[in-house]
Amino acid sequence: MSELSGVLTDLGAQLIEEAYQAGQVITLTEMGLGDGGGSDVNVSPGVTALVGEFHRQALDSGVAEDAALGGAINYVPDNEDRGKWVRELGMYDDAGNLIVYGATPLAQIPINPNLGVQFIISAAVPIEYVDSVVVVVNPEGSATYEDLEEHEHSRRHPAAEEGQQGMIPLATQEMVTEGDDHASALTPKTAAVHYFPLAAYKPRTDSLNTQERAVEIISNKDMNTCKAGEFGLYETATCANSPPSAGPFFYCETKACSHTFILTQFASGYDSNGGVMAWRNIMATGTPSGSDWCEVYDTHHKPTPADIGASPAGHAHTPNECGAAPVSHSHLASQVTNRVGDVGTYALMCVIDPSAIPTTAPDQSARYTGSQLQWANLAGKEFGGAIPGTWAPFSTIVAGTGIGTTRAAGLFVRMV
Repeated sequence: MSELSGVLTDLGAQLIEEAYQAGQVITLTEMGLGDGGGSDVNVSPGVTALVGEFHRQALDSGVAEDAALGGAINYVPDNEDRGKWVRELGMYDDAGNLIVYGATPLAQIPINPNLGVQFIISAAVPIEYVDSVVVVVNPEGSATYEDLEEHEHSRRHPAAEEGQQGMIPLATQEMVTEGDDHASALTPKTAAVHYFPLAAYKPRTDSLNTQERAVEIISNKDMNTCKAGEFGLYETATCANSPPSAGPFFYCETKACSHTFILTQFASGYDSNGGVMAWRNIMATGTPSGSDWCEVYDTHHKPTPADIGASPAGHAHTPNECGAAPVSHSHLASQVTNRVGDVGTYALMCVIDPSAIPTTAPDQSARYTGSQLQWANLAGKEFGGAIPGTWAPFSTIVAGTGIGTTRAAGLFVRMV
């Protein structure tokens, strides 16, 4: 970007005049860049701030002599500024006052972060009291694009810390095995070799030709130490942590089925030697450990009643187990409904006034209060006890000694 011109702001002229009259100086220290708020800017001495400032940095060079005041910066955009337009600039004193303001030729910062770019932007204005202005520049200078590119490809970076970015070395296989280092990175390849050794993977014999299909019989093996990819015919008697119902031999495969270093084992019976299908999970890291084997029930391995919590075919239950009451038991009156004497129930009654009783047919429209009736047994005998409510005759009412009483008797139903 070519050298730019600007104007001395009114505030800048005032501060320089005041410094001259007081025998002091003002100090220029920074330059800012802006996008003009998305439009071209009007360069005027009355401006006190950039319209759309997005970047500010220390001056890399400057001069205050021969009635001129100027400064320049070497600007290397960071990723946050990519895609923005440069339309304006300003130079500030150490108090943050805008001393010089100017417009730049319209330029856009490349959007592609992989495209290296840098701008050298400068401005100069005429001033009357040049001795009253001091320009202070960055003693180390701003980094150029070449500086940044060289640094990116160098190893002069801070070391990574937990939760912080930085350079970190890659762990070797020995470091992973020892497990003591906390400052190195573990690559997928190293993890695969350590936790899932390639040597443990064997050709699948069930995909070979007929003459090569013999499966290795494995003895004296702890099933908790199996690695991912191991398979074979295991001898139950000599292999620790075998399935409990495996039979003399069982076929087993160990597979990596989880990203958390958990292996799954699948076991099945061998030929006519019996055994059942079973599976379980084991840990692939640290001290080998396995969960209990889970057996699979099928038509050849059916669960027993005890396995499913059922009772055997020939069994008996007590009344308590069935929720029934024992043969000899009693109830509270409040627990009994539809007792003799309740509304809607029937009872054999004797009428105290036999002369008022029809003897040919029941008069069901008739009503008798409890005080007109007495309880009777099935033979027509009377028995005591107060009779509640109102009753209607349900059967023919008869009287005389033929039923064992001089009072009329019959079947009544309680209405109220």
